Amino acid sequence: MGKRFCALLACVFAFAAPARADFLRPLDRGGRIGDYVERIVAASGRRHAIRGDCMSACTIWLGHKGTCVTPDAMLWFHGANDPLRAMRDGNPWRTISEKGNAALLAWYPPRVRAVVRPWLRSPEYRTLSGAQLIALGVPAC
Repeated sequence: MGKRFCALLACVFAFAAPARADFLRPLDRGGRIGDYVERIVAASGRRHAIRGDCMSACTIWLGHKGTCVTPDAMLWFHGANDPLRAMRDGNPWRTISEKGNAALLAWYPPRVRAVVRPWLRSPEYRTLSGAQLIALGVPAC
């Protein structure tokens, strides 16, 4: 009886415990949007926790159903870069891609999208904390 009780108790705690996130990254500086889309698609069905700094394209993890944020996380948003136009214009950090911005916005939850949309007109970083994102409806870790 003791072994059966312990096994039952272990099952209860296993189901009662919050799901652990598969990925915890204290700093993600971003990169190419397409690379993040591939990672998110590959992570289907798994949890992803955002903690620390999540910059640029990393922020599209907000569109993954399994993503949660810690209150002390900091997400950094800016307009997507248009590398081809930047090379033509000679200014790689000041050329905004409307197509890239549309791709970013498509991944954000609606309330986050509403806040961030005007920020994407600029290459300058703007931030939202995990606590602010939680207030906007993003699940807390």
